[in-house]
Amino acid sequence: MKISNLKAGMTDAISMIKDRNFKPFFRPLSMLIIVVVIAWFLHQGTSSQISDMRRKAEAQAAEIENREEYLKNKAKYMKLAEELPPNTQKAFWHPSQIISIREQVGLTEAALSNGNEAQKTEGVFTISTIPIKGELTFEQIGRVIEAIENNPSFMRVSDLKISRKQGELEKLSVTFNTNTVFVQDKDFPTLVGGKNEK
Repeated sequence: MKISNLKAGMTDAISMIKDRNFKPFFRPLSMLIIVVVIAWFLHQGTSSQISDMRRKAEAQAAEIENREEYLKNKAKYMKLAEELPPNTQKAFWHPSQIISIREQVGLTEAALSNGNEAQKTEGVFTISTIPIKGELTFEQIGRVIEAIENNPSFMRVSDLKISRKQGELEKLSVTFNTNTVFVQDKDFPTLVGGKNEK
């Protein structure tokens, strides 16, 4: 293209603008706006896809890292699982142990009662908690705690609170939680249960 042709074109364009004759520019300008809008949407879509892909990649990397850590510790978990209650009795094992301990110590349900069991999952374990309350002598409290802590399968006492009732010399008010742990069946598909099933 010659310089003279370019100058002539520029002069024509300037004169059209001065005459407010925008018709020749309307179509190219409309096309330019459409192209810019399409490019913007494509850029937004691509950015969103890249962000999604990055998030997925990060999540997969974290999952792989956690899985490797889990597999590294699986042997340790398997050994620990042998000390835990059997999975096959997960629905009733913990409450039945409370009844058994109550009978073992020679107490009535009125003297030592339990609330509802709560279970929550943490990692490869299900933690079971049962709240207990009672009106017991100091000696009875000691025997109950000993029976729980020395259970053949893992059981522990937590949040122990003892208070003396006003006007009562022998009996003490006691509240505590009993806790036990089950392994997740999905994480230990070949594990039948704890010590009770050996």
